[in-house]
Amino acid sequence: MRGGNPIRSNRKLQQVGSSTLAVTLPVDWVEKQGLEKGDEVVVQRDESGGSLLVVPNDPHENEQTATIDADEFSTEQFRQVLLTQYILGRHQLTITSDSGLSNEQFNVIIELEGQLMGFGVVEQTQKRVVIRCSVAVKEFDVTNLLERLARTEGGIRDGAVETVLGNGDGIADRQSQQLWRLFCLFLRLIFTTYRNPRLNDAVGIDTGFPLLGYRSVATDLVMMADSSSQLVDSGWSAGDGVDSEELQTLAESVDEAVAATVAVVVNPTHDDVESARELIAETRSRIDSLGTADDDLRRLLTYFTTILDHAGRIQSVGARLAYRQTDTDSQDEIEEPDA
Repeated sequence: MRGGNPIRSNRKLQQVGSSTLAVTLPVDWVEKQGLEKGDEVVVQRDESGGSLLVVPNDPHENEQTATIDADEFSTEQFRQVLLTQYILGRHQLTITSDSGLSNEQFNVIIELEGQLMGFGVVEQTQKRVVIRCSVAVKEFDVTNLLERLARTEGGIRDGAVETVLGNGDGIADRQSQQLWRLFCLFLRLIFTTYRNPRLNDAVGIDTGFPLLGYRSVATDLVMMADSSSQLVDSGWSAGDGVDSEELQTLAESVDEAVAATVAVVVNPTHDDVESARELIAETRSRIDSLGTADDDLRRLLTYFTTILDHAGRIQSVGARLAYRQTDTDSQDEIEEPDA
């Protein structure tokens, strides 16, 4: 509807044939996508089945490029704009500036070249920079990438514990950089695939149902790594009141619980969901049994509790995916009526 809300509008269902309902598409959206009668669109339900996503079968070329006026943004805003466009799946960014890009803005571009996979300058003058984002989502499997994120987070967590015990070697810092690189790539994969369901098979999933859940899991993994980095950055080390062997045993229990929750998300089954829940509960009980009389020990137990809180949220995502899988399997057994 022209002149109305460009984002939302109410439309009436119309009956086509004896048992099919149809709805018209907004004219502005159709024109922007370059669609004509006879063109195909992809219709996909969201994770809960409460809404539908409609996208062109062939995404419009304009969605793959973006032009950025650098004069409109501060240095930090400029950084966020570039990062956002990368995550949204743009293939090419053209940056322009009537007054010329500042040294700080050029530094942001250089910094992001080192942080973002496939992000590179192909043309540069003082007033114009062209960046190619050459990473194609078809080159990655979404579940494999999620598992890589989880393994990297686990390495950061193990490194943090070793540092607290006085055995750290600095590897956690390097892994933190790798985690951020993987996280941005993962978000690019998620957003690009969500907007283009045709890519589901290419990234290793049957439908787009898990994508939002995967994004939530990746965010929790990054927050877990942030907690580990904060522990290391504080410069704090365990005192005499902390039993090193006991701490290592507890860390291994946390590792096992986190690994189980991620495994449930990748391959959701009700039995594994319950097993992951039990591992989290057992590890919490072990933490409670250690008490909090010693300040050093209390700090460590608080850290592990934070990790388990995130693991619990990941397990909840796995539970939802397992439920959806069961519901889908049940629906597949029901023969659809003829149109």
